[in-house]
Amino acid sequence: MNIATPVIGRRKSSDPGAAGAGRRLIVLTALVAGATRAQAAAKAGISDRTLDRWVAEPGFRLELDTARRAAFSEGLAVLRGAVEKAVETLAALLNSKREAERRHAAEVLLSFAFRAHETGELEARLAALEKAADELTHRPGGRPF
Repeated sequence: MNIATPVIGRRKSSDPGAAGAGRRLIVLTALVAGATRAQAAAKAGISDRTLDRWVAEPGFRLELDTARRAAFSEGLAVLRGAVEKAVETLAALLNSKREAERRHAAEVLLSFAFRAHETGELEARLAALEKAADELTHRPGGRPF
């Protein structure tokens, strides 16, 4: 009677299994949070070589890049919410009893307003240049750059 014994072999890194998937999540979370590769590998209980193999995989790279973009977007959302409060605080300081506080608040608000206006102007000019370049390359007889 011949009973087949299941072969227990090394899993391919593209199919990490439940334990490997958990370790990958630990690594992703650590890297997005700013850990070094060595720190992320240690936290997940894997070797640096294993992490290097994972990072070389396009699927893992895509997951890492996606997670980093998501974290950055969340940070920007928090920042956008804080901007309104910061402007309100500066505007309230314009009514301060202290002349130095009023002057400083006015300077900061004017500086930001000027930069915002300047950025808007530059964006409009850039858009116009991009449109003109696009029209030049797509007109009949037009030659690409």
